[in-house]
Amino acid sequence: MLTRLREIVEKVASAPRLNEALDILVTDICAAMETEVCSVYLADNDRRCYYLMATRGLKKPRGRIVALAFDEGLVGLVGRLAEPINLADAQKHPSFKYIPAVKEGRFRAFLGVPIIQRRQLLGVLVVQQRELRQFDESEESFLVTLATQIAGILSQSQLNALFGQYRQTRIRALPASSGVAIAEGWMDVSLPLMEQVYEASTLDTASERERLTGALEEAANEFRRYSKRYAAGAQKETAAIFDLYSHLLSDARLRRELFAEVDKGAVAEWAVKKIIEKFARTVCRAQRRLSERARGRSAHAGPAAAFPS
Repeated sequence: MLTRLREIVEKVASAPRLNEALDILVTDICAAMETEVCSVYLADNDRRCYYLMATRGLKKPRGRIVALAFDEGLVGLVGRLAEPINLADAQKHPSFKYIPAVKEGRFRAFLGVPIIQRRQLLGVLVVQQRELRQFDESEESFLVTLATQIAGILSQSQLNALFGQYRQTRIRALPASSGVAIAEGWMDVSLPLMEQVYEASTLDTASERERLTGALEEAANEFRRYSKRYAAGAQKETAAIFDLYSHLLSDARLRRELFAEVDKGAVAEWAVKKIIEKFARTVCRAQRRLSERARGRSAHAGPAAAFPS
């Protein structure tokens, strides 16, 4: 195993880019330990969350960020304790958090070890198997030793560069109502911004239809909750905004085109982006036509329209 460990470290260290190094790492660990899943979660200490950066065996959705807060799941527990966690049946542990996007529900055995360099947590290395069993002492020792070696290769500057795509120091938005408010802002980095969604396809259209249906229902429920909350607080104008969102979301044509894209093989995120952008272009064209007609009528009316007799 020592020879195998050295080979893995050398291959990872010689990779030209960090993303490639992490892909090599998870692939070679699966082969060396004969396990079904290996994943590496890297810690973003500024955002206080882990990003799933590479995996072999789990489904890592294209065009979508998979993230866990520092206090979430078994990965978060490994990081907080800064020590290995070895479980025969991870799903029975109170800290277990199921992530539907990666489809890890069928894997029971779990071994997670922290990646630490100079007392700083850089991430968590995880292996999983379907079989109900604890990883033995030699397997745990192998993964701990490997995590220690990998920590020496990773640098905080590399991680900062890698996470740069998720950090936006300036975010433009449209105002929902007039006025000025100064407060600390929070952003959910577990879901992608529209510009972070790229074209991706799948053969499992049934699962994507299920994901899209669930997302639409969850969004509709959330809009209704906000509408009721603001209406109860006498903020009728704000409540009306969420009523409008609910109305738009229930549009039959919108839903029909979303599901049509999924049936063609698009993943749910790409279908949403493609159809929403299509609808947005249609609305913009309609607005331009209305503006042109309004200007035309004003020109035909002439001065008499402004100064009626």
